[in-house]
Order: sequence, then C-alpha cells, then structure tokens
Amino acid sequence: MLHFGVVLREGDYVVVGRDGLQVGFVGRHISPEGLFGHLTTAMSLCSPEGVVVAFEHSAFLWVEPWAVIGLDSAEERVCRDAFEAGSKELSTDDFSPEFCSALSEGKFFREEHDGNLSRSVYLHVTQRCNLNCVGCYSVNSKRNASPDLPLADIEVILTKLKGLNVDSLVISGGEPFLRKDLPDIVSFAKTKGIRSVSVITNGTSIKREILQRLSGAVDRIDVSFDGSSSSSSESYIRGYQRFADLKKSILAIEEEGINAHIIATIHAFNIQDIPSYFELARSLNVGINFGLLSCTADDKHSKRLIPDDNALERLAEILIENAGQNAFSCGFNLNGSISARGWCGAGRTCLSVSHEGLLYPCHMLQFDGYTIANLLKDSLADVEEKIDNSPFSILSQII
Repeated sequence: MLHFGVVLREGDYVVVGRDGLQVGFVGRHISPEGLFGHLTTAMSLCSPEGVVVAFEHSAFLWVEPWAVIGLDSAEERVCRDAFEAGSKELSTDDFSPEFCSALSEGKFFREEHDGNLSRSVYLHVTQRCNLNCVGCYSVNSKRNASPDLPLADIEVILTKLKGLNVDSLVISGGEPFLRKDLPDIVSFAKTKGIRSVSVITNGTSIKREILQRLSGAVDRIDVSFDGSSSSSSESYIRGYQRFADLKKSILAIEEEGINAHIIATIHAFNIQDIPSYFELARSLNVGINFGLLSCTADDKHSKRLIPDDNALERLAEILIENAGQNAFSCGFNLNGSISARGWCGAGRTCLSVSHEGLLYPCHMLQFDGYTIANLLKDSLADVEEKIDNSPFSILSQII
C-alpha cells in the first residue's frame, strides 16, 4: 500500500511517499491548500480507506478518501485515541488553529450559511461563434443558429442572479465580443452590485471601441490560447495557429487599462509547453491558468487529444515543478488547478445560465435533463426553491 504525507523537516515541508522516501519538496512559502494540491496529484496511488500513518517527526490523517492533512504528534495521538474509542467525535478544539485553518482553506469543511450563500455564475450571452474549437463545452445543435436574447432579457436575468446573491459573474458564449452591446451587459451587472465581472473570449473578434467602453467596468478579460509562442506550428484545438493575433489582443486589452489573463487548454500534445506558457504570461505581465481538455472521443482527432494516464502523470509533475519555482510570479496557483475536496459546488455555489436563459448546475453540465429553472419565466422565489430541491443541491448537503 502506498501512502503520501507531509513532513516538517528543518523548517521546510517535504512531500514523502513510497515507504517514506522523499518524492518532492515544498518550501514554506507554499500555502496550506497548496500542499493539498501537491498531495492530490498522487491520489491514484493512495488507499481509499481512512488511515493514520506516521512518518518520522510528523504524521498525516486521511480526513476522507483522497484528502490528506498534516498533523503534529499530539494531534496524531488524538486521532488514534478517537479511532480506538470508536465513537468519539473530533472537534476543532482538538487541533491547532493552523491545522483548522488549513482544513478550512482547503475546503474540507462544509460551509454553513444563513441562506445568503455567495455564488458564482457563468452567463452565456450568445451561441454565435466564429470558431469551431475541439472540445468546446458550450457547442450544441444551436451553435450559430439561435438568436441572441435582447438586452432587456439579459437585464431580467442579471437582476434575478443578483437576487440569488451572485457575487462573481463570468460572461461567456459562443463568442461574447460578437455582441455589440457587451459593454451594456457588463455595466448593468455592475450597477446591480455584482462584485466581479469577467469576460472569456477566443481573442479573434475584439474591437478597440468595445474595449474602450468596457474599460473601467469589466474586471478582467480572459483570452484563450492554443499555442504558447509564434513557433507553435500546429493548433490542435482551433485548426490553425493564431498566436500573433491573440498576443495583439492581450496588448490591446492592457492598453485600455483592463486586466488581461491567459487561459490555455491542455491536451495530450502540449503538456510539455506549460513552462513556455508561464514565460509567455510573464513576458506580457498577465496572469494565466490552465484548463484540461474535457470532451467525448467522438472522432479520431478528439480521441488522440485526450491525455492518457502517462500524460496526466507528466502533467502533475510539470505543474509541481513550476509551482515550486517561479510560476507564482504570473499569478498561477497550483491549488486552483489541482485540489482535493468532497464537492465542487455545482448546483449550489456555482451555476450556469445558457444563451436561452435556462439555469444549469455548471457550465460543463448544460445538457438536457440537468435544467434547474428558466430565469425568464420562473419567479425568483421559484428559482430559489428549484435550486434548493435540485439533486446537486441535495447532494451537497450530504457530502
């Protein structure tokens, strides 16, 4: 049986495993939740059973399958005593504040709330798009065939989203920049009191006059890349390389005083490009994050792009290597990419609205059978009730 844990050795955290052999190094500047990220990269090697295992001067506890937290020797004894007693319930009083803080930051506690749960939402303002990317989560039979909702309907949706205590809004599509009234949508969301509003774009349809109207209103514009440099010869996702145009879009966004951000989709053929993506982000002075290609293998092309087990192991190694060196200078947080938790928030703290105004539990789950409500037809009270009674919301109360 293989185990992984964290040892505090000479002032630094060391990731250990394989019978105590050191397999990684994490400096103390890494946050507690960052440690969870390092450990969960090896979760396929871990036992699904809850156990406490001691390593040298420290120990770690399996709080739940795949969840690993560092304990000191006294806390290890508390867990062992509770295990032997068979009925003792552990509380935060049994552990150090640092340990409890790490648990909280790592999202291992189910959050209690008073009904005003803060939420993040994807709002798809169009199904029109000028590209046909492999693995696009929002593509369906209505792509480029369904009309956009008028601004008045979008405002109705935004008003209800604010009523649902939406704190963070991601405007997506299709391609949002194909709507000339995109700045009006962003401005209205801000006037309703939504704290954070960002826009995801493929970067090929950005117009300067739209950027000028967005300046001062939108918090961030995320540009998706399919190539980390001008020498990237093949564009596996988009068909042909658009690196030069995307770089110009990033520069134009920054020139208008808007925060720019790179999103790179990782697949089987570009995992080795992650370090050069970091260099690109640093050279442009922007943030970056990565999304793993998620699609069904409908054809030979998409099937070959899906990473196999060996590719995923290499991905974990590269992320750890870069997070431990200088990836943080371009805003990359390992824990945001790899984390251990019992529930992702879908259907309760995270929601998605389709281009037709239908509410779904997640932007990756906009399929028939997953619809929660219709924001253009259902009252706010009905929408809240349907969210509370949805299978995803009920599941969140169990986990």
